[in-house]
Amino acid sequence: MTMPKRDVAHWTEGLRVNVEALFIVAFCILFFVEVLTTHKAVKEWYDLGKATDLMETLSWIKQNSKPDDFILTTWVLGYPVVTYTNRKVIATSKVYPSEIKAVAERYRDISKFFLSESEEDALEVIHKSNIRYIFFPKRFGFWIYRYIAPLDLITNKKKHLTKKERSTTIVGQMRDKKPLQNFKLAYESKRYMVYKFLEEYE
Repeated sequence: MTMPKRDVAHWTEGLRVNVEALFIVAFCILFFVEVLTTHKAVKEWYDLGKATDLMETLSWIKQNSKPDDFILTTWVLGYPVVTYTNRKVIATSKVYPSEIKAVAERYRDISKFFLSESEEDALEVIHKSNIRYIFFPKRFGFWIYRYIAPLDLITNKKKHLTKKERSTTIVGQMRDKKPLQNFKLAYESKRYMVYKFLEEYE
């Protein structure tokens, strides 16, 4: 016995709405988590050693990138990048209520890049947003990105990645300085790393 087409369409639409609702709710929860994380980042900003390290890294980005270059970074570091270097980023931790749905998609792209296990998947985000540099902290918050990565809300309930799983992600490979075909380490400080996307003409 098969389900009538009208019922199938209604069921499919209901499932889509429920999935979107789950994602928005989860995003809101993550937003409040990010507020706390941002607060911590602001406190770190005033720690002389960490502030100096961050400012030196941002200064390098400003001096070595072009005004129209996009920088892919965590949303917590997005605001300092925009403020100090005047470069574009995918998203920051500053989110207005009217932007939640659009910013949620950008957060997903950021997470997809950092948690990709192949350069091919990571390049989808690079090309979509015309990224030139990737900037991230060595102490990367894997658990936050795990929650917001595509499909994780439905298919995976794990809160943390194992050390081995972290090492296979793109950000894990970058942090461990493993050879990559499309990216090269351009700058490194005590707490941060900057990779450059190698375009075809290079």
